Amino acid sequence: AVKPETVIETGVRYGAFDAHILAAMEKNGEGTLYSIDLPEAVKKYEMGYLIPENLRDRWKLKTGDSKEVLPELVEELEKVDIFLHDSFHSPEHMKAEYNSVFPALNRKAVLASHDVFMTDTFQSFANEKRLDWRRINNLGLGVRRGKNREGGG
Repeated sequence: AVKPETVIETGVRYGAFDAHILAAMEKNGEGTLYSIDLPEAVKKYEMGYLIPENLRDRWKLKTGDSKEVLPELVEELEKVDIFLHDSFHSPEHMKAEYNSVFPALNRKAVLASHDVFMTDTFQSFANEKRLDWRRINNLGLGVRRGKNREGGG
């Protein structure tokens, strides 16, 4: 529905979310997914091994601590359509990621966070930044409020 050009996700591991995002991008005919994870995040399998080969041309993997890699990537990209947090779920780490990417989120961008039932960090950040947000099971989704946003609240 959003047809994003630029998506950033933290926390790749096996690549289940990545595979779904990349399949949607393939269907849309556009978009690049930038994923960030620690190099030692997966021990038994290759990181992102669930991502089919035919979808990997839209996937850019960055390894390292997201608190260091994410700000550099955001500065390089300048604009982000969707951000998905699914890495370390401490309140400090989550807020650091949200704060790193928030200035680059465009007016129709989606801020998403996995495992939001673990802390109230996503909800607090979304309220602080005046996002329209919903929790769907363990996934938090937020969008900026404003006249340029399409759809309901």
